[in-house]
Amino acid sequence: MKISVVERRWAHLIFDTIFPRNAHPNLQLGAEDCDIEGYLDEVSRVWPAFSLLALRATLLFVILATPFVLRRPRSFAAASPADRERVLDVLYSSPIYYIRGLVVLMKALAGILYGSDPAVRATLLRGHARSLTVLTAGGAR
Repeated sequence: MKISVVERRWAHLIFDTIFPRNAHPNLQLGAEDCDIEGYLDEVSRVWPAFSLLALRATLLFVILATPFVLRRPRSFAAASPADRERVLDVLYSSPIYYIRGLVVLMKALAGILYGSDPAVRATLLRGHARSLTVLTAGGAR
């Protein structure tokens, strides 16, 4: 089972909403600077069919929930970045466990993508080489 072109576009939008560019002065990279396509190819290749179905359902749910959350006929793609963030925040704050879980899944996937990107890691670790040396040398307890 593969992730379709449309679902890939949705994933790009959602991941970019979770990790936008220039969100912090020391980290200008966003999810769009990462290899989202390669990540989705890997997920499609190694995940079991049921897990992949859950990912696809999550993407669809976020897209379909947008006009209900915003209370106007607006697609996730046409919404402003602030409105997209609001959609994810509202879904994440839902009193319904399964809805919150869907957003947690998307945030976890985006976090794995973002945190594993070499450019992001290099930027995050810049200036922390000494503390990493202590940690990896067994100096930390």
